[in-house]
Amino acid sequence: MEATHMGIPHITPLLLKRLNISRYKYVGADATDASGAPDSVESINVSKDDALAFPAMVHRRYPPPVEECMDSAVRPFVRKSMEVNQTLMDVLNDRLGLPPGCLAKLHTLEEHSGSQAICIKKTPASTPEPPDRAAIGAHTDFGSLVRGRECQPSLSS
Repeated sequence: MEATHMGIPHITPLLLKRLNISRYKYVGADATDASGAPDSVESINVSKDDALAFPAMVHRRYPPPVEECMDSAVRPFVRKSMEVNQTLMDVLNDRLGLPPGCLAKLHTLEEHSGSQAICIKKTPASTPEPPDRAAIGAHTDFGSLVRGRECQPSLSS
C-alpha cells in the first residue's frame, strides 16, 4: 500500500524500517474504538535526546522533513517543554518538602531518557465527520509528570 508519510509520497513502512525510523505512525494504523474505526492522524515521536544532540544521532534518524526543521522547530519545542517541566518539578519539590533540587537530580541532561516530543498531524477530512468521532484512540502517556496528570478513576467510586 502506498502512503504519504509526513508529506513525502512513496516512502513506505519498509523503507522507514530500513532507515531505522521506527517511531512513525501512518493514518489508520490504530483503532479509535472497540468497533475498529481507524484513527485519522499521522504522527512521529522524536526523542528528546536526538533533538538536543542533532545533527548527531543518539537513538535513530528521522525523515527529511523532521530533520530539516529540527533546529527551527523541534529542538526549541523540546527545550521549552523541558523548562515547563523543570518549573513544575521545582514547585512539586517544594510542596512535597523534598530537599532542594531532589526531583531535578532525577532528570539530568547528561543521562539518556525516554522523553519524546510527539508531532501529530490531522489532515482535514474530505467529507464532514461527526463532531464526536475520535481522531486518536484511547491511550496512556508515561513519564514522571504525566503520570500525575493522567485522568484516573477514583478508588472510592
